Amino acid sequence: GTMWRALRALEGGRRCGARVCKDVERASAGDARWCAFAAAERVETVEDAKRSALERRYRAMVREKAMRVDAAQLEAVRVLAGAYDEIVRSNGIAALSAGQSGLVTRVRSALAWLIPPANQHAESAPRGVYLHGGVGCGKTMLMDLFYDTLPEHITKTRLHFHDFMLQFHAAVHKLKSEHPHAAGHGSGSRQERPHGQAHHGKQLQQHRVQSLLHGLGSASKPTKDSVADVAASIRSRCRVLCLDEFQVTDIADAVVLRRLFAELLERHGLVLVATSNRAPAELYQNGLQRELFLPFIPLVHKHCVVHDMASRTDYRLSGARRQTVYWLERELYERNGERVDGSAAVEEVFAFLTEGERAREIVLRVEHGRTLRVPHASKGV
Repeated sequence: GTMWRALRALEGGRRCGARVCKDVERASAGDARWCAFAAAERVETVEDAKRSALERRYRAMVREKAMRVDAAQLEAVRVLAGAYDEIVRSNGIAALSAGQSGLVTRVRSALAWLIPPANQHAESAPRGVYLHGGVGCGKTMLMDLFYDTLPEHITKTRLHFHDFMLQFHAAVHKLKSEHPHAAGHGSGSRQERPHGQAHHGKQLQQHRVQSLLHGLGSASKPTKDSVADVAASIRSRCRVLCLDEFQVTDIADAVVLRRLFAELLERHGLVLVATSNRAPAELYQNGLQRELFLPFIPLVHKHCVVHDMASRTDYRLSGARRQTVYWLERELYERNGERVDGSAAVEEVFAFLTEGERAREIVLRVEHGRTLRVPHASKGV
């Protein structure tokens, strides 16, 4: 079937090219260029039928001038497309080719209702994707494209990794507060702090690790397992979890990651799609008690396709290489042929980003009930 479709696509391209050549002989130079463009578009349309929905979406954005083709991004799109197709297929809906007839599409859609959903535990769960590479190469944009393209019936959550871990720790704390006999409560969670030298350096960190391990419970204990319960709650809300900027720096996160994701990936079959500036083996390098974190690394490789973007392009700098990126209040800067101080330059940039909309004071609520007052804010700036 694949070979037959390829031959049909090739034959379509030849016929289109023949028509273009015939038209070129009768057309002006301008018309010839338009005909050549139309021929390329026709061949591109034929090729589109063989591409995944994700890759078609990416190429459509390129054609709409929202972005330009990037070889590293295109390769990552194909990796994400593999996960996308497996997720859709595992939910009992076969991926349908754009070239199929309406009758075949309706028959296959009807049959999909008769196919029971696949077992969603680790043995049959699709593998996710762990995208890593340099800053500004488009990892977040591609993950968001993947997230937005997923069918609506597939439950999904998209969070920054730091926010995800804050929510996790808050959920564990709440669960333990509501259930005093849960793992981590009782005498063990209120152990006396070590005295003397133990208040400093590695001894204090080791004490903190032991407290964390005790507080999070263990599956081998007859007490309530906070991590397992929170993991089950996460899985009940989403089938696919997208985490942006996966970066481990806190020892509390490092200690619990293996336990948490073993529950999510091994036990519940959740699909993880993540972005990071570091490969899994480079996470939490030189961190305290790193040996407790190391089992997390093979877990990622087992349940995710680990893909290196291998791109040297930093799109954050596009169009800004000649722009000033910071200003000092009492310094003078060249702006539109005039000399202005740093404050005026910042006001000008703020007005540009907010499209002149009036600024107002807002109060942001942050973790642990704290607030942050922002004197001037507008349109997310």
